[in-house]
Amino acid sequence: MASGHRVLSHPDVLNEIFQHLSPYPEALDALEAGDMPNPTMHMSEKMLVPRRALVNAALACRAFTEPASAVLWAVLQQGFGPLFYALPAFKVVTTLANPELAQYGDLFGDPYTVEYTLQGEITAADWTRWRHCLKRVRYLRYSFNYPRWTVEEPFLSILLRPETQGNPVQTSVLHALMSPSLAIVAINAHIPALFSSHLANDLQMVFQTSKHIRRLHIQSGYRVIHMHLPLAFFRQLRALHITPAVSLALYNHLTNELDALLHLKELSLAIDGDPSSAHISATRSLQDSDIHAHVVRADAAGGFPALRRLSIAGSPFEIRQLLLKINSPVLQDVSILSSQETISEVEAMLQSLSTDRNASSLRKLFIELQTEFSPIIGGAELLYAAFRSVAGSLLSLRSLQDLELLSWNKVLSISDEDVSSMNAAWPHLRRLEIVSNVKDIHRLRDAWSPYAPEIKRPSLTALLLLAERCHSLESLKMDIADVSEDELLTLEARAAASDVTRLQTRFRHLILAQEDHCLHVSIPDVERVARVVRRLFPALEGPGEGGDDWRTRRRPSRHSWTEAQRDTDAFRLMEMLNEV
Repeated sequence: MASGHRVLSHPDVLNEIFQHLSPYPEALDALEAGDMPNPTMHMSEKMLVPRRALVNAALACRAFTEPASAVLWAVLQQGFGPLFYALPAFKVVTTLANPELAQYGDLFGDPYTVEYTLQGEITAADWTRWRHCLKRVRYLRYSFNYPRWTVEEPFLSILLRPETQGNPVQTSVLHALMSPSLAIVAINAHIPALFSSHLANDLQMVFQTSKHIRRLHIQSGYRVIHMHLPLAFFRQLRALHITPAVSLALYNHLTNELDALLHLKELSLAIDGDPSSAHISATRSLQDSDIHAHVVRADAAGGFPALRRLSIAGSPFEIRQLLLKINSPVLQDVSILSSQETISEVEAMLQSLSTDRNASSLRKLFIELQTEFSPIIGGAELLYAAFRSVAGSLLSLRSLQDLELLSWNKVLSISDEDVSSMNAAWPHLRRLEIVSNVKDIHRLRDAWSPYAPEIKRPSLTALLLLAERCHSLESLKMDIADVSEDELLTLEARAAASDVTRLQTRFRHLILAQEDHCLHVSIPDVERVARVVRRLFPALEGPGEGGDDWRTRRRPSRHSWTEAQRDTDAFRLMEMLNEV
């Protein structure tokens, strides 16, 4: 009994036990890994049970108080609500404002109004108890939303009303909410006025009270952010995610300001290229612009020296300007969403990514090219472009393991020679997807077929050679050309002569016809082709039902194809890989 008592008094043992009672275990795991917890998590009955258990444990005995409370208050996923309820002065006032609507529930509008207020004095004991909770908070997500509009955060509005600003109590409460131990802050705003009015000021407040913020996530329903943000103060920042687009003027300001963040490992932002957006930013007064002037930049190495992950959206020119600034030897993961009038703008952008430095570090690359279709409709642009003229520079990225290239409104013409170059260029490749989608243009102009003879697609033989030579390849998605009887005979002969002890056994997924391309691929004998492919790659499997197959193994779902697309030789070939 004494031995058991000592075990239950050991802080490490208690911490481990109470970690399993966390209402947000995924959030705690993310905190430990330095990642951003899932912002879509909502409180449920399943989460309330462990929360009550932690409260009871914290009240049960002194030995349990600290470890249970540390887990209980570590994640405020639903915002400030739990903290406000811990204050005796916090009151929820519900008033029946529209009695005539009460009999209909909320079918024709809410008959009640809800007001959240701080009434009466907050005593010294209240402050002490409150700060005791606050010091344990490590992740905070809060929103600018009016009451009744959201279940996430109706409480912050009592501190953000214009008539309460400057009130000493309100100011003290707002400042107290920011724990010195905060590591992650997520700010959500769906009301443009509140977002614009308070974001820059709140970032200053966060910095003044929580100087060790590691991750900052700013999310908004507002289309464009115009105000300048005091981000250079957060010298310990490891990750910055800004999900609404930033104006062009703010983007230019941000890229210079972020040079001071020597530890920044993740950056995600989008640039709004609308000239009117840039004009708005230039003409409105810069909010708190003087606070940036005294930031010491002598220690700024420039070039984002620690950057590992980048997600950027904008025009090719703007993206290229940022890529040229990056001088990180550890950049591993890049995601690019580029919008351009002509595909020719893309080449220079991708060349700025394909440097000698990135050739040895870059592992994962996602590129989505959204090309304006009006020049194609007008006849100024062709419907297709050669792969090498657009993305040929990517062949220099010899450490690449995962490449996804998606082109909208422009077909990428890919030859067998291009695929052969990929064999030599990317020996460590594990996943390759190259997708062209021009169905919107094709519907507008039926005469402009994406299956014209001058548009090249690789042969099945070329793709199978790629899979053989890239020994780590697990998944390949690329539209193929027609399979001829002569090609099939050659493949059968090669399969018969293959050494079964030296086959590529990691290759699991082959998508050789996507969407409508299934309707245009000719295959002489589906069963024979399927047997050849499975003979060369025994681990291959066709599309599944989705669900867990997709989540756990990235296995494509058969429901990604329409009924008409599934009723084709191309799809039957892929599905037969499950049978032969």
